[in-house]
Amino acid sequence: MDVFSLVARDDVPPVFLRLLLAGALEPREYAELLVQYREIYAALDRAAAAHAADDPRLLRLRAGIRAGLEDLEADLAVLLGPGWADPDAESPEVMPATRAYSACASAAAASVEGLVAHHLVRHAADGLGAGLIHLTLGEAYGPLAGRLAFHTVADSAGSKKPGDAAIADPSAWTREQRERVAAEAAVAGACDRALLDELGAALARR
Repeated sequence: MDVFSLVARDDVPPVFLRLLLAGALEPREYAELLVQYREIYAALDRAAAAHAADDPRLLRLRAGIRAGLEDLEADLAVLLGPGWADPDAESPEVMPATRAYSACASAAAASVEGLVAHHLVRHAADGLGAGLIHLTLGEAYGPLAGRLAFHTVADSAGSKKPGDAAIADPSAWTREQRERVAAEAAVAGACDRALLDELGAALARR
């Protein structure tokens, strides 16, 4: 069993995700999701930068987080304009559930086990459905989708947002460490679900 199998999954996708996969979201509504995930990736990047100075194994893990963060920011520039991050820009706001998720990830990532758990949940969540989401965006947004990078399938060299085999290999961990990763992965999965549920509720209010 590898660490990816510890990631909590929900058999019933959130409403927001179902609408995304149905091609029913406008580009700005898709950008709302990316704004939330950019906040999470930024928190993980800060934590990974701190750990990588002491543990070389985490350099590749941080590179994967950085790749995801860069793709998110590039896509937001496409969807919302290059000034999307300016204080005066009318960009989607970071939601309370996202701020709670980011705070949780930052606190957990004080330990390597917590960082790995949150990274692997994001890696799995963002990678497993990337091909289907990319296809859906292509059908829904036409040429615009060709300029988007975050939800793209892996190329022949593998995922653009890789995990680190040395970190993800369960033989590299003690039983206690694996249990801590599993416990925090469940928390990360719940945070992600809360984020998607809040996005769905915001759509319903509109």
